[in-house]
Amino acid sequence: DNHMEGDDPLIFTLESGPVDDFPNIMRVNRADFNLVMGVGIATGEDPMQTDPEVRISWTDDGGVNWHNPRLLKMGRQALADNLVSVYNTGMTGRQGRRWRIEVSDAVYVSVMGATQEHEMRRQ
Repeated sequence: DNHMEGDDPLIFTLESGPVDDFPNIMRVNRADFNLVMGVGIATGEDPMQTDPEVRISWTDDGGVNWHNPRLLKMGRQALADNLVSVYNTGMTGRQGRRWRIEVSDAVYVSVMGATQEHEMRRQ
């Protein structure tokens, strides 16, 4: 229930293994992340707890280099109708696409899964 260590928020980080059709190179059109939404705390610290964000980043070289994260809202308290999605993230590498989910806002975080839409590269 406590998402802080002293005055600092605990950082939630989750990294996937290589995704579908590894090691084929493909174009990733969309990825959806099934997170519990609407976790903002109306009486919490603004904006860290009232309007929390998730950072989604990805790597195509096995984790050596990560793309700059995209910041997406997790929803204010009880506003759970948003979907965490990223679009048009380019081509994967031979080592496959891996995803990273990070939340440094002091709120509840739960990840149930994710999906990725992609097209195989034409030879």
